[in-house]
Amino acid sequence: MATNFKLKRSSVANKRPGLTNLELGELALNTYDGYLFTERNGLGITTVTNLTPWYENYGAASIFYSNSVGIGTTNPIYDLDVRGSIGGFNDLRAPHRTDVVTYAVTVATKDATHRYNGSGSSNGYKIDGEFAPFLVLTPGRTYRFTNDNTGSHPLKFYLEADKTTNYTTGVSFQNAYTEITVSDQTPTVLHYQCTAHAYMGNAIQVNSNVVNSNYPAILRGGLNVSGAETILSSATVSDLTSTRVVYAGTSGSLEDSANLTFTSNTLYPLNIDVDGLAELDDINVSAASTFAGAIDANGDLDVDGHTELDNVNISGVTTFVGNIDANGDIDVDGHTNLDNVSIAGVTTTAGLLDINAGGQANTFKVEDLTSGRVVLAGTGGELEDSGNLTFNGSTLTVGTNIVATNGTFTGNVSIAGTLTYQDVTNVDSIGIATARTGLHVLANGIDAVGVITATQGLDAIGIQSGGVNITTGIITAINFTGTGNTVTYNSSTKVVSVSVGGAGGSGTGGKFVENNTGIHTLSNVGIGTTNASDKLKVLGDVAFTGALKVSPLGLSGSNGNYLKSVGSGVTWASFPTARTVGLQTATNNQTSFSFAYNVGFLDVYINGVKLTANEFTATNGTTVVLTDGAFTGDQVQLISFNTTASGGGGGSGLSEIVQDTTPQLGGNLDLNSKIVNGTGNIDYTGNFKASGIATATTFVGALTGNASSATILQNARTIGGVSFNGSANINLPGVNASGNQDTSGNATTATTAVTATNVTVSANNSTNETVYPVFVDGATGSQGAETDTGLNYNPSTGRLTAVSYAGDGSALTGISGSGGVTVQDEGSALSTTGTTLNFVGSGVVASGNGATKTITIAGNNNPGFSTAGGSFTVNAGVTTVINTFNINTNTKLSEYTVHLENVNGNIQSQKVLVMNYGAGIGLTAYSSEYGIMFHPNQIADIGVVVTAGICSLTATTKSGITGITTFSLTRQDQS
Repeated sequence: MATNFKLKRSSVANKRPGLTNLELGELALNTYDGYLFTERNGLGITTVTNLTPWYENYGAASIFYSNSVGIGTTNPIYDLDVRGSIGGFNDLRAPHRTDVVTYAVTVATKDATHRYNGSGSSNGYKIDGEFAPFLVLTPGRTYRFTNDNTGSHPLKFYLEADKTTNYTTGVSFQNAYTEITVSDQTPTVLHYQCTAHAYMGNAIQVNSNVVNSNYPAILRGGLNVSGAETILSSATVSDLTSTRVVYAGTSGSLEDSANLTFTSNTLYPLNIDVDGLAELDDINVSAASTFAGAIDANGDLDVDGHTELDNVNISGVTTFVGNIDANGDIDVDGHTNLDNVSIAGVTTTAGLLDINAGGQANTFKVEDLTSGRVVLAGTGGELEDSGNLTFNGSTLTVGTNIVATNGTFTGNVSIAGTLTYQDVTNVDSIGIATARTGLHVLANGIDAVGVITATQGLDAIGIQSGGVNITTGIITAINFTGTGNTVTYNSSTKVVSVSVGGAGGSGTGGKFVENNTGIHTLSNVGIGTTNASDKLKVLGDVAFTGALKVSPLGLSGSNGNYLKSVGSGVTWASFPTARTVGLQTATNNQTSFSFAYNVGFLDVYINGVKLTANEFTATNGTTVVLTDGAFTGDQVQLISFNTTASGGGGGSGLSEIVQDTTPQLGGNLDLNSKIVNGTGNIDYTGNFKASGIATATTFVGALTGNASSATILQNARTIGGVSFNGSANINLPGVNASGNQDTSGNATTATTAVTATNVTVSANNSTNETVYPVFVDGATGSQGAETDTGLNYNPSTGRLTAVSYAGDGSALTGISGSGGVTVQDEGSALSTTGTTLNFVGSGVVASGNGATKTITIAGNNNPGFSTAGGSFTVNAGVTTVINTFNINTNTKLSEYTVHLENVNGNIQSQKVLVMNYGAGIGLTAYSSEYGIMFHPNQIADIGVVVTAGICSLTATTKSGITGITTFSLTRQDQS
């Protein structure tokens, strides 16, 4: 048998049937909206369901649904609320819009749906009613989080969940909201958290094109960075070794080598190859250094130890005060003036070596020379040798003739034949040696056993002054003049002795002697003075173009000391501590931190992040003030860098201790009858002993112990008329001894206590007697205690009796029939314990005198007029009962006028008709909304639900409406 459908319809816009409008199996069609409704009864819940909650737009291009859609949930809180996975789509699209997206932020106690439940604060943020969701935002849009930022839970954005780094770019922090505009450079993930409490929020993802994170990043496929400069505050490469210097390897990879390390401010390279200009302020080379190319030293080059240079190219003038030991090549393109060159190893000169003033070498090797041959000067001065001239260490062998202008032989010359030669040196002849044209002696003089007579003078010696010849030709006499020159003649030995300047090589007697190392003297030297009291005494300025070497200084110091001026000279002193470090744990919003520092030499770190100069103030040397308050538990590190003070002082003792912020005494400090003056405090731990008088304006803190000899008070005092000086106990008459005290006031006849104090009372719970409560006339001030016989109490019965009582009596208990109100219906008793009678409706008249009152109700059977009001907290889709009344057969129609106001600025007013379905004998009703007005958003749908004869007016909140809503209504009933 076919089932017939019952169909109801309506053409009123937004008209939705209630449960009272439909029966199971009935359908209701709204022809205006295109919606089809039916009654649903399942799982013990009876509701009205919209079978077609959407409608098709004209042309079938799309369908439209105005409320929230839930997939996987029966309580959607978003326009599309999916509690599960979404897949199979091509893309997600977010067209750009200029309007601001607003989120309502509230605070509630966390539950299991909060990401950080159990961590940090027990409270958490709710965004539009849901605990701290993870939000995916769109670049180019602005998002506003409405929140009371002046309250206990201000909302800000951070790079980390623990709030280490506050993010402020594009963020507007106001009293009523926190707003962020997402750009292409906004960090991909930001955390919204409470500034005062931990882990109340969650995070947002902004789909930006930037990497900005304080969390460690792991890139397993490498990192390729092109374009602008890359700045890293710190970086760790796992395959690098500590203390090795990092360099760019193949394809730019970071590499290191054991041949290039850096430790304790020192760089250790195996080799240094500098192709271009290298400007080095200070080079300390402890081992051998090899320079393959040229070294261009524009300034002084001070080498204290051994220096081995394979190839040195010096374009300008180079002066060496000491020895130069060049084991390798020296390449000199221009002129080189070397007063004294000591070459220990082999020296190779590819070009000509021009030595104008002679050369001196312990050994000299020329590779194209043959061992045993005598070296001679060849063409252009080139060193050559020949097989015709050899020397084996003792004998000189000449292969052919000897042709020489002059010949000098230190030993004997044996000639088997006749020697006929001009200009022969050291001729030892048994017979007479005849020099036909003269005898020319070049060196070592003439050693003649007999007398040498020079009738026309002597032309055998060249006299020089300062290395320059001053004689030419024959010398007939030598004249010595000047102080210190002594000329003596020994007539027996025929020897003339000349003492010129103490020549002899020892340098004694204040005279200088020249040797191959320079000039020297073993006595004192005075410059600018005739009184050389020290080894070198100079009156005047001394200029050094090279280094000044002093070894030893003559003052004993420690390793690492520096020379400090003390006015009368210099002394060794220790450098002050390079820096002073303080670490403090911050409290919530703490800004001020006490710390001693050098102004202008302070670094401040919070949780390892260095602050910029505009993020703190440090100007007084003792207090550091942060621009923004720290969070609870933040680690604040303060580092003060010290500077080396200069000059000052003189004399003995300490000139100042300001340089050292923590000076220590190595022994007892003797003030030497002097006074320590100044401002500030003495912070002292330990015992303080003063043999004299300690004077202070105020002593703060407990003073314990006793004066060393105190037995009595310095000035006796009188207590109760008895003198007391502390030497013994005293007795006071009327206190601990017989007698009376002379007291002031009215203690003897006191009737009123001047000041109320505690009064000792005892319990009386059972005595059968009448007592009277004590009271006073006023609430404060001096009052007299009073009683009233009309107000009494019996401890045995626990009864309090009074002439009358006032008030509503709502807190009175145990009222029996004799003490209640008798309620009668037409003279018949209904109740003997009633405390309140409430009569409603029009036509109610109360009359009567005495204990019995008569209430007369007019018999027109009109239920009349009533009002109601209140408030409720709403959430989208939640239904709230705002008014109820009992349906009866006399009430045919009820009309509601309802007004709603929402805390977010929405208002709504409307009418609701409720019709009693008589056949249901008061158990069924129909309702209809009309005259609906709202601005800017409708707050709720108003409907009616009937249960067990009670009609309930309900409000079902529209999507997007939250917060507290107040209502007021009137109901007019018609019979």
